[in-house]
Amino acid sequence: MALFGDAATRIAADIVQEGVMPFVAAPWDRALFAAINGSRDVLADLILPWFSSSGVLWLAAVGAVGVLGSRHGLRPALWVGLLLGLAVGVSDVAASWVKDSVARPRPLAVEPGVWAYEHGAWVRHEAPPGAGRSSFPSAHAANAAAAVGVLVGTRRWRLWGAVFPVLVGYSRIYVGKHYPTDVLAGWLLGVAVGLVVLVVAQRTIGLRRAFADG
Repeated sequence: MALFGDAATRIAADIVQEGVMPFVAAPWDRALFAAINGSRDVLADLILPWFSSSGVLWLAAVGAVGVLGSRHGLRPALWVGLLLGLAVGVSDVAASWVKDSVARPRPLAVEPGVWAYEHGAWVRHEAPPGAGRSSFPSAHAANAAAAVGVLVGTRRWRLWGAVFPVLVGYSRIYVGKHYPTDVLAGWLLGVAVGLVVLVVAQRTIGLRRAFADG
């Protein structure tokens, strides 16, 4: 409690200095974060940092475009690749804008004993290392959901498409970067962006055949 109080004091000082009111996590949100972040597992320690990296999204996108190309031809696959890039870019910008507006502290800034994956190694922070107000929403979760939103019209890919952003979002909690509500907000933002991009594309440039059964 003393550690959390010290962190809150630092945040309050930042508010006075910079005029920013942070969105602090609710007790249940903090408790769920602690349960997930504290549930250490050897296999999860190896796999989840990979899903938490930015590169995994682009690898998945390249794989999806490759599958579409093999099933439906090069032109539809290239259009879908362009839409994936557009959806992810818009969601990333939108998430960054919300982050700056909300200014919610990351768990590492206020929670003691957080496990974090940093520079290729697991580190446990016994005391909050300092302020960092870029927690809400999770851009990784938003971008993954936005990409799936573009691909949601493909009936064969709905199942794995739903699993991917779930793994990305869970990994962001597990590695100590976000609260659960950060991830949930990211999913909602990303799905909205992806579906809007998909609907506009289908109505303007006729991409339905790129999602048809092969």
